[in-house]
Amino acid sequence: MSAAGVTLRCEGGALTNTPENTQAVLVIQTGTVEGCLIYRTPNVALSCCADTVSILNAQDVVLRGNTILWGVDGTLDMSKCDDCLIEQNIIAESLNCSTHVKGCHSYLSLVDASRRVRFVHNLLVSAKARMPQFQDCMDCAFLNNVIANYDGVGTLVVECTELDYANNFGLRGLDTDDIAYLVRTPNLDDLPPDACRPKVFLASNSVDWYRVTSPSTMQSGTIVFAPLTAYYPLEDIWTAAEIVENAGAVGEQTTRVRGCVMAGDCRIIDQSPGL
Repeated sequence: MSAAGVTLRCEGGALTNTPENTQAVLVIQTGTVEGCLIYRTPNVALSCCADTVSILNAQDVVLRGNTILWGVDGTLDMSKCDDCLIEQNIIAESLNCSTHVKGCHSYLSLVDASRRVRFVHNLLVSAKARMPQFQDCMDCAFLNNVIANYDGVGTLVVECTELDYANNFGLRGLDTDDIAYLVRTPNLDDLPPDACRPKVFLASNSVDWYRVTSPSTMQSGTIVFAPLTAYYPLEDIWTAAEIVENAGAVGEQTTRVRGCVMAGDCRIIDQSPGL
């Protein structure tokens, strides 16, 4: 399904792919999508591009209050996007050892070659990587979100990216490594001298909800502390519990994901649990 220049309000209704569709459930170039449950139907012949939602070559997209589940490649992937707002969604449960042609592949969300993309008040749950990954993104922001049950790294910031990363909560889960980082960059000492290096402004992030830790224990020492000129202040900073309670569309799958986050027993999965 393609959404361009329209407002789509589902009020808890579902969008999914037909069994023969091996592409994204929803491809967006501009417009607003609100209150939808968006998920992939199991398919044994999926291509390499089996996202749940793809925002490609896009401008002025708003995703608000959706529950987006079970991507085989990515659950929410964005490329070449300008001026997009990802707000108050649940983005969860990218399938791991499923039907991807590359094998086990639990990648939640990639934001690539984009400008002025903001993630605010979202709940990201259960993936091996990319929660999310920002690469070659300018003037972007990841503000006041919850990342739950991340594996080795929650958010990865690479290439020529400038990112504000503030007031986020990391909740370790059953699949979280003992040395997991909420956010990190590659080891900058390993990059060629002429390589473009990511810049991240960090402020008021915490792990395990209520314990504020120092940068040395929360994320890699390779982070560059370089405040950006275009920092997005939040007038309304939510607690982690408020984000969990209010993110996502109305429905049973939203209730289920919220419940496992609150109970601390979410898992990375290989196949969708079904509806």
